[in-house]
Amino acid sequence: MIRYYVTVKKAKFTTECDIRVSQTASGKYSSTVAFRVVNKSGVFVSDAEVLYALIDQNGTTVEQKSFKVYDLVPGATVYKTVSFDIQDTYVAAATGGVQTWTRNPSYKYTNMTKKVNIKMTSQTESSMSFTFKNKSKKTVNGTADLLFLDAEGKILFIRQMSFYLQPKATSTDTAGYIPEGTVSTKLVKRAYAKDYVG
Repeated sequence: MIRYYVTVKKAKFTTECDIRVSQTASGKYSSTVAFRVVNKSGVFVSDAEVLYALIDQNGTTVEQKSFKVYDLVPGATVYKTVSFDIQDTYVAAATGGVQTWTRNPSYKYTNMTKKVNIKMTSQTESSMSFTFKNKSKKTVNGTADLLFLDAEGKILFIRQMSFYLQPKATSTDTAGYIPEGTVSTKLVKRAYAKDYVG
């Protein structure tokens, strides 16, 4: 009988959030909670489930759900927004944390974030176009989070752009929506290569 021994490395995460509240002329509140999940370990994580709770102005938990984030290379920050719209209620506080996570030990992952260049090539009132360039000799997968920010630097909207690049290859993508109130944008990327090790 052959036995295989696998060492399972532990991952460590931090989860933070910003809250943006707006109100329409009719008095209806609209709350946007932007979560930031950071992989603080040296372990590549395929996906992680985040359990969160939204708390209103009266201290009552008004929503408790979960979402998933993907492809957390070591040191990566991944963004996710949650919206909450009720007439007389707004989100005053939020909590969140990673509950479960998975990784595939059959592959060896290499952080290739610094090997991918992303450049904005054009911009109009309603869209932004980008070019992705793989500078390495490896095939690279990745995601770029394009953050649309208001005057206070809070996140209005996130456009996720996934890319798959052969060695030395380029690709393009277009963000076809710019939300009202956008003052600036921020691009956060993460990329990796993987090799099968059995």
